[in-house]
Amino acid sequence: MPAVPSKQPIELKSSMNPTSVTPQSMRKDMHNVGLTCEDTSPENLEKGIESVRSVLSPSPLQSFMIAGRIGRFSEEAAQLGVDVRQVLSAGLTDGAHEVVDAVADADPKVQNLLWILGSKRAGTRAFVEELIVDDRAGQELFSALNAPDKSARSFIEQLVAGSGRGGRIADWVASFESPAVSLLARLAQLDQEPLAVTTWTPDPLGAITGPYMTMLGNIQYPANFEKIKQRYKDKQLPFPGITTKFDPGKKQMKTSNLIIEFFKNTCQGVVTTVAKAVDKKDLEALITTYIEPQTSGDDYVMEKDRFIYLAQNYNAQDQTADGVGIVSLHYNLTVKAYRQKDKYGGDTHDVTLPMTARGIQYPGAIGFSNLCLDNRYVTGSCESCCQDAKTWYEQNPLKGKWPADNKECPPVS
Repeated sequence: MPAVPSKQPIELKSSMNPTSVTPQSMRKDMHNVGLTCEDTSPENLEKGIESVRSVLSPSPLQSFMIAGRIGRFSEEAAQLGVDVRQVLSAGLTDGAHEVVDAVADADPKVQNLLWILGSKRAGTRAFVEELIVDDRAGQELFSALNAPDKSARSFIEQLVAGSGRGGRIADWVASFESPAVSLLARLAQLDQEPLAVTTWTPDPLGAITGPYMTMLGNIQYPANFEKIKQRYKDKQLPFPGITTKFDPGKKQMKTSNLIIEFFKNTCQGVVTTVAKAVDKKDLEALITTYIEPQTSGDDYVMEKDRFIYLAQNYNAQDQTADGVGIVSLHYNLTVKAYRQKDKYGGDTHDVTLPMTARGIQYPGAIGFSNLCLDNRYVTGSCESCCQDAKTWYEQNPLKGKWPADNKECPPVS
């Protein structure tokens, strides 16, 4: 992201426990793709971790969230020929199982929020715990939902009832007076789930960060991204986004090497999408989100999306950044016959790893204005934070100036 003379307001908190690669997490990743041989010794795992870290560098371009796409649970259930309750329960804590029946036929956004709050994924739980640390209502809801006593059933039933009245899920959770849950509802609306803890965590008490996340999340989806790109072209303006494809081709390698090469290639795919490298701590957190268990099929096939929400040169003291952006990575890892081994555990596998990355950056006051306009263009609605931003620039003239030629945001009442 280029240096700019003006700043943007955004409310973030320094994360207490950012996610990192450990011998334990790398061992789990290797086991998930079929490697259980001597290559998973602590010494070899530590060497692999250092090999990954050797290609990462510090950077002022840091993440305030890494998320993944949530699929439709009903569609997955239909593909597997099972009840949607089974699909939901597979990713939830034992306590959250107690309320699955209440959302089995509910709006998909309600299912998404349950999936986030009740997730048994370590990275997701860690993000939620960072988010609710100063939110008593959020802490109580999170504890109740994950307790095996159905104490959160009232919350779930009220949420389902609210969904029947239409609107967005952020409106349905407003009565619970939990800023953290309201922010997570924005992710549920985007069909996204947080997957790791990065350098910064969104401050749910802030007025601008939640709308920022919604706008960036809307913009990065492929159809919207292309629509915005065409809008800039029609207006003869430089498009602030980049698309990169990366495909190392088919390779034969031992699964241990696969893991290391996959992580390195992923980092390269992300870095080539943005103007500057993403900070090494955040790329390391990203690495931990990729490999997931697979229990069926002869081949290991993992097709997923990752979204990296970014702030440039964030200043925690005055809660400003040079700008914000998002990188989206779509990857398709295939390991042929991943369970197949010879008696020495030294076999090789055909591996493919095509990736497509999209990145878009919005620096300074003009960037904030463009972000609002782009979001409004693809969604037809305004997140209203542009009024807060315009007021902020009026009160902080040395930080920038809201563009006078923007006649659409904030909307005229």
